[in-house]
Amino acid sequence: MLIFYILAFIAFIPIFAYLSSQKTNNKGIVFGFSFLIITTCLVIFISKFNILGTVNEQILNQEINDQIYIDQPIESKTFLKFNKTVDENLKKEWLIEYIVNAINLEKIDSAESLLTFSEQFFNSNEEKLTFYSLYKRLRDTKFPNLITASVALSSSSVLPCKISSLNLIALLNNGPEIPLAEKNFSHSEEQILTNDDSLIPGFDIGSAFLNNEKILLKSKLKCIENNEIYTNSTLLDSNNDVLKHEQKIELNQWLKN
Repeated sequence: MLIFYILAFIAFIPIFAYLSSQKTNNKGIVFGFSFLIITTCLVIFISKFNILGTVNEQILNQEINDQIYIDQPIESKTFLKFNKTVDENLKKEWLIEYIVNAINLEKIDSAESLLTFSEQFFNSNEEKLTFYSLYKRLRDTKFPNLITASVALSSSSVLPCKISSLNLIALLNNGPEIPLAEKNFSHSEEQILTNDDSLIPGFDIGSAFLNNEKILLKSKLKCIENNEIYTNSTLLDSNNDVLKHEQKIELNQWLKN
């Protein structure tokens, strides 16, 4: 922006020289007309009302929407233009709108390229949750069968006592301690973990099934009698063919704490 002010100042130099001359006439008209032209140029190019910026944004918006419409990965040159054209404070807002639109239209290739490019702009924990939610939405659109992925404790499991409560945690085997899903159940509830029980959108039962990861299912049972605690840890295989896994636990597989 500074360069425009410098150029405007330079443009005024010959005008000042003309106005300073003793032999010139109509100085007021010359000064007023010159001032009007240069001020108008500054408004058009660098003010918040600048027309050029608005036109460039409209052209860029149309270019991205055209690529989404044909489900084309957004081109690198378009992203470079996006970085130069869109205000820094508006970039996330624009990108979220493009991603949601691409997902709604089921333009998977465009949505994936937009998500890959967008990740750099989501830095805070709150922003990352927004990004992960967009990723999950895209994944569920691309692989709709994963929406129903679940891990459950089979109703045929043999329990060591009448339960007061039961805690189930699903983890990636040899992975981070962040659960894929976790939930507490009462004795009357169906003991099942789904994608809705994840702490981080997209890091869930469905993602483990998609990548054929082994799932460690941890069960912690509290008895009504004497508040005794029993636990069990079972390693489960996951795959895309069986998206609803029921685990039966025998009586001798429970460990008393």
